[in-house]
Amino acid sequence: MNDIVTFLIHCTASPDESEFNIPTEACEFWIAFLEMHSEMSVKCLTPHIAQLVPTILNRMVYVQEELDELDDDDDAKIPDRLDQIKPRFARSKYKGSQNAQWDEETEEAENRWSLRKSAAYSLDLLARRIGDPLLSVVIPDVMKRLGHNDWLVRESAILALGAVADGTMSGMLKHLPELVPFLIRLTNDEQKIVRSIACWTLSRYSKWITRQPNPYDNPFFKPLVVTLIGRMADGSKRVQEAACSSFAALEEYATDLLVPFLQPTLNKFVECLQHYQAKNTILVYDALGTLAEHVHSALDKPELINIIMPPLMQKWQTTAPDDPRMQALLECMTSICLALRDNFAPFAPMVFQGCMQIAQLFFTQYGVFITNPNGEGIKEPQHDYLVGALDLLSALTEALGPKITGLLTSANIGSLLVEACKLTDYNSVKQSTFALIGDVVHNAYESVQSNMPFFINILIENIRPTFENMAVCHNAIWAFGEIAARAGNQMQPFVLQSLQQLIPMLNNLQMGDGLRENAAITIGRLAWSNPKDVAAYLQTFLRSYCMALCNVPDNGEKDAAFRGLVAAINVNPEPAVPHLFFLCTAIASWERFREVKGQPSLRDMLKGVIVNYKTMLPPEQWAIMWRDLHSDVKERLLKTYQLQG
Repeated sequence: MNDIVTFLIHCTASPDESEFNIPTEACEFWIAFLEMHSEMSVKCLTPHIAQLVPTILNRMVYVQEELDELDDDDDAKIPDRLDQIKPRFARSKYKGSQNAQWDEETEEAENRWSLRKSAAYSLDLLARRIGDPLLSVVIPDVMKRLGHNDWLVRESAILALGAVADGTMSGMLKHLPELVPFLIRLTNDEQKIVRSIACWTLSRYSKWITRQPNPYDNPFFKPLVVTLIGRMADGSKRVQEAACSSFAALEEYATDLLVPFLQPTLNKFVECLQHYQAKNTILVYDALGTLAEHVHSALDKPELINIIMPPLMQKWQTTAPDDPRMQALLECMTSICLALRDNFAPFAPMVFQGCMQIAQLFFTQYGVFITNPNGEGIKEPQHDYLVGALDLLSALTEALGPKITGLLTSANIGSLLVEACKLTDYNSVKQSTFALIGDVVHNAYESVQSNMPFFINILIENIRPTFENMAVCHNAIWAFGEIAARAGNQMQPFVLQSLQQLIPMLNNLQMGDGLRENAAITIGRLAWSNPKDVAAYLQTFLRSYCMALCNVPDNGEKDAAFRGLVAAINVNPEPAVPHLFFLCTAIASWERFREVKGQPSLRDMLKGVIVNYKTMLPPEQWAIMWRDLHSDVKERLLKTYQLQG
């Protein structure tokens, strides 16, 4: 193997520029080897890192051909062609209980997998496999390159610092207090490519920067925020893109630390929306949406709403439904809607109408496509726009609650949902449709009550988890549970059919926790209004049910699941006797009870169940069960229910 490694290091360093692309193929070997054989790759490559690392670093320097491509249309004043914007795939959301590919600084930096990017990814994987020991070779070489007269060599060294970040973070800690200020200064370099790569490399250390003590007073966080905001106004599209992407990465770690900077940040976003060309406008939407997701209600201030919503609504009105920027705008609006909640109400009618138009346009185009799929000029419509519209409608419904009933009813939302359910070829559409069904049922049941038989049957059909439709199944279970909570004993004809789907899933420990937790919650909601029907099957799922509920946070869904469990046990207590250990453990998982208006105290209900079993069982049987409980469980049962062995 040593001879092979030596040969491939030689190939990586080869000046070959023929059609065989020998250096690129050699780097592809490093990638495949490091990805597939972690232990073997460490054993084989560690003795060679003194030769391999400098060779890879040499291949991370831009060549003139790549520079020529990067210069095309980079001026921020040159408009982008919409037909050159890559399609964007919608990110359908999960509902209910929920328990990267390596890229360089910009998505559009290189449209092909270049030698430079291949070499950088090889270094990234080396760092992940070998870890801190790699720095003994990387740091001296990189420091030497940072002082090189050629700015292209310096730029490749900055890229290398970003590439090793994830794999050698503990070893990099002693270097970061000097490295981060240095990188911040480089964002003002006269070379735009250096400014761009400096922004990207800083984003790779965002977590460390935001975890420093006294973040507002240290020399890293505030300067980085100010620097990235400033770079968003760069005259280079490439630097704009890197700054926006890096700021979005920072947002994910900084969260509430960004609250003091919200006003200048939003003002900069508005400036960018006014001046950016089409491609980078998408990145502003991404950064704004990520900000809303991570600062939450801190964005819900009149002065902040007045900064961002007028220009955002202007974009909403002027962006065509099939514009390639629309998907990012839909996702951005979804995040802001959920952050503003009730204060999004003034914008809801116009946003709601736009979502309905996007959905209707898709249904029309899809109908034409289905009837004449081979027709000249007829293409399959982009369903991701429909997914984005459905998710935004779901966010509107969740944020406004019952106040949205009028809009839903006047638009006949039930008919739209029925049409969306018929699009069986698109799992992402089904996933978002089922999420919207659940949200509408929860907040505005009357607007879709006449559609319940159709929805119930289609949801049961989709409670069949496979590798391809796991997310669809997840949302189908959640939406079915929401219907069960509202329809009550009208669900009785569907109890057996749904249990036949839910119980095997709940008992299958190979299923994800979120799926099993959702199944338990839905069974509990069925049991609350149909206790006799569910109680007949208690012995088949009670143990798994209790295990699943232990991991669910104390919320309304967990409350509903336990109320349903108590109702079923009260009808048929015997099946729970062999599983008292798990029942007591699940009951002890509660820490904060919530009062449900018009319903008895759950704490009293659970105490009644435990006391009844203690009274029912022979003392020695209860003592054995109590002895086996974990000490934390005993302590909670004593504190909450005054229960002892």
